Amino acid sequence: MKLTGTSLFLSVSLFVCISNAADWSYTGDYGVDKWNTAFPVSCGGRMQSPIDIQSKNLTKNNTLTSFVFSQGYEDQSSLSSYELINNGHTVQLNVLDGPQTTLSISGGGLPGTEYKLAQFHMHWGSQGCVGSEHTLDGQHFPMELHLVHYNTKYNFSYATTQPDGLAVLGVFAVVSDEAHKALDVLLQQFSQLKYSGSKVNVTNSFTMINMLPPKGNLTDFIRYSGSLTTPNCNEVVTWTVFREPIRISETQLNALRALSHNDDHDGQDHPLEDNFRPTQPLNGRVVYSTMTYTNPPKPETQNCQPTSNPTTVSTPPQPKACKASTIEFSLMVYAMVALWAGLKIIDL
Repeated sequence: MKLTGTSLFLSVSLFVCISNAADWSYTGDYGVDKWNTAFPVSCGGRMQSPIDIQSKNLTKNNTLTSFVFSQGYEDQSSLSSYELINNGHTVQLNVLDGPQTTLSISGGGLPGTEYKLAQFHMHWGSQGCVGSEHTLDGQHFPMELHLVHYNTKYNFSYATTQPDGLAVLGVFAVVSDEAHKALDVLLQQFSQLKYSGSKVNVTNSFTMINMLPPKGNLTDFIRYSGSLTTPNCNEVVTWTVFREPIRISETQLNALRALSHNDDHDGQDHPLEDNFRPTQPLNGRVVYSTMTYTNPPKPETQNCQPTSNPTTVSTPPQPKACKASTIEFSLMVYAMVALWAGLKIIDL
């Protein structure tokens, strides 16, 4: 096959497109409004998350029984088998394999017998009126916590490809005068998580169940089938969203906002905030609840100006030409010059 300068240019350009398609962020050239284009098969699906939970449209489901939490959820055990990481998109607590990491849930109307906790992470806003991914009757909360569990009949990697693979517990947070004690244990080490890629083993102790609403309110939840809220947006999640929020302080929220990321691909560090995906269409899905709400309370939120991250879904953007980075463009030019020089030698 004869390789021409034009074919090489197209080959290198295709490589650049594929390379960039693996990148994502919440704003800028790789922001949430580009995900449907960069990941059309997955992020453009019809069972996407998050959603706006409309209390008046919920369907009561009596099969949604109480959750059963393993003893590991209840114990005040050492976090020596846990690590905190700033992955550039959020701060995440990973559960490492070990004898003391038996944190699992069952019951709750889940499609599998037992789901083991793999990690939890948080989404928050630059202002108090935004931050959560799910909304309740059109209103955001300042923060939302996601506890990600995987079906124990699979390993975690395979579970992310199966319809019954993941069960995520979503917990809203509101700002109060008092700090959240369990969260405070983790925030003590946030000074070591300032920049993307930084991580630290956590040696303090706390009780995982305290990251959830009070026990008396764990039977009041919403259930629907959806997806991961970040690329590749796999539609493999059984979602549980508790109506009762936990309470955190403004100081704790500001500790999250003080983290930074460099996912805008401009070589600069930016505040890690507004890391939430806009709500997605239901597309005919039924959203279930454990209770019937005739006059639901309004979320406790704050008024503020809109942020740069849109909170509603717009028409998916049309595909745009790929934008190569400076290094990728230089390599492309170098390859074309090298090919041109080679062709000139052959001509001689």
